[in-house]
Amino acid sequence: MAFSFTWLDYVIMVVLACGALSLGVYRAFRVRRRVRRSGGRAHPYVFALHALVLNHQNLRVVPTLLSLIMSHQAAVSLLGVPSEFHLWGGQWWFAGDLLAVFTVPLVLERFIVPWIHRQRLISVYEFFGLRFRSMAVRRLAAGLGLASTLMYMAINLSACSIALETASGLPMIPGAAVITVFACVYTLLGGMRVISWSDVGQFSLVIVGLCVIIISGARSLGGLNAIFGAAQQRLFFADFSVDPRVRLTFWSSIITIPLYNIVVFGLDQASVMRYSSTPHLHSARHAITLLVPLRMLILTLCSTCGVVIFAFFK
Repeated sequence: MAFSFTWLDYVIMVVLACGALSLGVYRAFRVRRRVRRSGGRAHPYVFALHALVLNHQNLRVVPTLLSLIMSHQAAVSLLGVPSEFHLWGGQWWFAGDLLAVFTVPLVLERFIVPWIHRQRLISVYEFFGLRFRSMAVRRLAAGLGLASTLMYMAINLSACSIALETASGLPMIPGAAVITVFACVYTLLGGMRVISWSDVGQFSLVIVGLCVIIISGARSLGGLNAIFGAAQQRLFFADFSVDPRVRLTFWSSIITIPLYNIVVFGLDQASVMRYSSTPHLHSARHAITLLVPLRMLILTLCSTCGVVIFAFFK
């Protein structure tokens, strides 16, 4: 069955795009006005940098929390998690993320976030320059981080472009170009505040969309009991094999996935910018603590979509 956008889908897409862009323009004008009003109290470049990158450390808990989630639960997760469950079952969800989602925030909230938040760093790579008193070390770390981010964003952008091409018929390369230009423009204009509030809207749309998929699948296939009955062979959650040739086991999951999540949510530049934008340490800690139920919600919905997909195409 072929699916494509209707006129209503195009209207919603244009409205959301224009809304994010208008927020970016509005924020840019406000920052420019504040730079002029600051007079000689602060260097204009420093003032604008703190306003756009860290929002003057005045970001609230809710946008910080939802932006943390959406910055790492993007198109790759929305396509990859259902595909993982559809192809390989629920082991990754249970042995990896279910355990990591409860243990990782404890490490972040107690150790990493307090340490970084007190430094008031704009970039996590500043730490290397301060710790080793060497710009060469700082630049090396920044170069490695940039290379990692570019590779991740390339995959993420490909996932967005594939989804857009499937739904609208827009070829992948032009779609990637449009998404890149649009995202760069509103990010550069609006800074962290616009990014965070855009992520709030995206989170709401993602939750609604995933619920619609699950409800539509349940109605088409005769209810959730019928879906999980048809997908019995995918409902296994732990392989305790110690054979290193096995693709994914319980032991490899509980070691690698929590460590990966600590790096992503605690030390990644995108995460550091978000919780460093909060006014107080307890606000950053609240955001990290509330990460547990909301991230578990979105991962569970994605995994349930994988079960629905398996039952639908079985």
